[in-house]
Amino acid sequence: EERDWRRAQEQREEPTDEEEDIYPAPTSPAAVIEMFDDEDLPSVNSLLAASTVRSSQRPSESSQRRQPPGLEASMATITLNSLPTHIWDPSEPWIPPTEEVLYTRSNLKEKIYEQASGPQPPMLTIVGNSLDVLAQKYCDEIDKAVLKNDFTVVLSSNRLFAREIGDAQRSYGDGIENEVLFHVFKTRILNNSAQFLVERAEGLSTLQTITSFVLAHPHPDSQPSKRTMDMKRFGAICALMLARGKMPSPLSPAVILFIIYNFNLACLTPSFIGYWYPDLWKMIKEWLLLGPDGNPASNRAYFDSHFISYHDHPVDTFGEQRNSEVHQAIAVEMLYKATLRQAIYRHSDWIAFADGFSLPCNNGFDFKK
Repeated sequence: EERDWRRAQEQREEPTDEEEDIYPAPTSPAAVIEMFDDEDLPSVNSLLAASTVRSSQRPSESSQRRQPPGLEASMATITLNSLPTHIWDPSEPWIPPTEEVLYTRSNLKEKIYEQASGPQPPMLTIVGNSLDVLAQKYCDEIDKAVLKNDFTVVLSSNRLFAREIGDAQRSYGDGIENEVLFHVFKTRILNNSAQFLVERAEGLSTLQTITSFVLAHPHPDSQPSKRTMDMKRFGAICALMLARGKMPSPLSPAVILFIIYNFNLACLTPSFIGYWYPDLWKMIKEWLLLGPDGNPASNRAYFDSHFISYHDHPVDTFGEQRNSEVHQAIAVEMLYKATLRQAIYRHSDWIAFADGFSLPCNNGFDFKK
C-alpha cells in the first residue's frame, strides 16, 4: 500500500519549493490517515487524525480564535454560522479540538459499548434462522432507538447475535454481527442508493437531499417524517459500521469528518483533501496560486472540467475582475461543492443524518465525541 501511494504521488505534477511550503501535499499515508480497505476502518480516531496539522504548524493563540465557526446542529434548534471566507491559509492551520483519545484499533467497539451502555447494560438479542430475519430484527432495534433518541440497547456490551441452523444449533460470534450489519447497510441503503447518496468528485459520494430548500423542522416531541426517519437511520447505520471498523463506502470520509466536527469546513485540510481527492487538491491549489489578478481563461479547459461539473457555469464567468475576497470565496465553494454538494449543509436531511450518526444514549454518550 505504501508503494502504491508513493507511485501515485510520483505521477503528480511536482510543485515548486515555494508552492510546497504554501500548500503542502500529504507527506505519507501515516501522516494523513491510516490506510484501510474500502470496508475496513481502523478507528474513528485515525479518521480524525487525517485533519490534524503537524505540531510544527501550531498557530498562535490569536489565530486559533480566528478559526471559522461551525454549526451546532440538532433537530430542535440550529445555530447557523456561515462557511469560512477562505481556506488553507498557512497562517491559520486547522487545529481540531483536543480531547482524550479513548479508542484504539484493537479496543474500538468494546470501548464504545462500554461508554454507551454503562455498568449495567441491557440485553440486545438478535436471533433468527436467516440473514434477512436477523437484519430485519436489527433494523427494528435501530428504528426503536431513533424514535426514542436513545441507542443504549443497540450499543449494549451485553449482546447476542446468533443464526439458527437447525436442531437447536446456533452460529455465534462477531462474524455474524458484521454480516448482519453489512446486510442492513446493503439492503436499506445501497439497494436504494439514489435516495441516500449522490456521487461527487473522484468517485466518492455525499448525502442526497430530496428537496432544494430547507424543510421546516418539526417540534422535537412530534413524530418524525418518513424522510427524517430514513436519514436518521442512515446516519446511525454508518456510525454503527464505523464503530465496528467498517467504512460505509461509497460515502466520502469528508462527509464523516465534516459532521464529526460540527459542520466546520476547516477540517477538510489540504493534507486530507490531497489524500482522498488528489485531483481536487491540485485544482484548488492551482486556483489559489492563480491569484485574483490571474486570468482563469488562460487555462480554460482545465478549470472548466471542475466549474461546469460542480458550479453549473464555465470559468469565464468569473472574468478578471476579482478581488482577493472573491477569489478566496470561490476556492471555498470549489472545496464545498465538489465534496459535500450544492445543497446547504443546514438542510434537514443533513441534520437528521447527523442526529442519527451521533448514536445518542441516555447517559450522555455521543458517538461524534
